Amino acid sequence: MRTTLEEFFNAKVFRVFAMVLMLASVVFVSQNAFAQGTRGTIRGTVADQNGAVVPNATVVLTDVQKGTKNTVQTNEDGVYQFLEVEPATYRIVISAPNFADTTLVDVKVEPNRNLLLD
Repeated sequence: MRTTLEEFFNAKVFRVFAMVLMLASVVFVSQNAFAQGTRGTIRGTVADQNGAVVPNATVVLTDVQKGTKNTVQTNEDGVYQFLEVEPATYRIVISAPNFADTTLVDVKVEPNRNLLLD
């Protein structure tokens, strides 16, 4: 059985496309396998003693060992979030006008963990 030049070309293009697709899949899967990250996240909601959320509160995350600080503000729902946090032990200080500061000590961030502090 003879194949025409068009059939040969189409078959060859299909094989090249299939090989490129397979190679891209392998690279994507292996990249994700190695990208398992070592960082965590901290998320919480700031509320007063009556349970009302506190928007625009300042939340300071301090690495206890290194002394480095990261500061965020709560949103309109009182929610704050620290992304890509190195595993370590932290202190969190929450402050807002007309409220006493709140300090959380020994907050431990572990690799690939999402820490929820409400």
